[in-house]
Amino acid sequence: MTQAVSVAEIWREACDRPNALSAVLARTSLLPIARLLIHPWKTVLVELTEAFADEHKTFDAEMTPTLLRDLVVYALKAEELGVYWGDLALKWLESGFPYDPEIAHALAQVHRDKRFSQTSRHSAMRIARSHGPTVSSHECKESRA
Repeated sequence: MTQAVSVAEIWREACDRPNALSAVLARTSLLPIARLLIHPWKTVLVELTEAFADEHKTFDAEMTPTLLRDLVVYALKAEELGVYWGDLALKWLESGFPYDPEIAHALAQVHRDKRFSQTSRHSAMRIARSHGPTVSSHECKESRA
């Protein structure tokens, strides 16, 4: 049985590949850090914040939560990742990951996306409903266009 790669190792691997790190920081691709989703989000938040502080002399405390929010949205929307990573992002949301309108839009897309299992689509809708009417159906239709 293989052991999961630690948060610090995932981040270090991204840092060791300059193109990957540039893509992550520019948010053009979050694929190099998608494996963070296998860990509980609170663990990732703490450990990635520490890794950022170690790697970057000018450290912005909002960098980690923003990056993780973008990772959740990316995992829910990016077709190149496949539904496995979207399902892991749904688990983060079910366990209390902070919710915002961008996540609401991504959940609306998951709810309509037939690549996801019916269970996952229902889970996305349940999560969205538990946070109230953050996004109207009209806004979601506009975001598809």
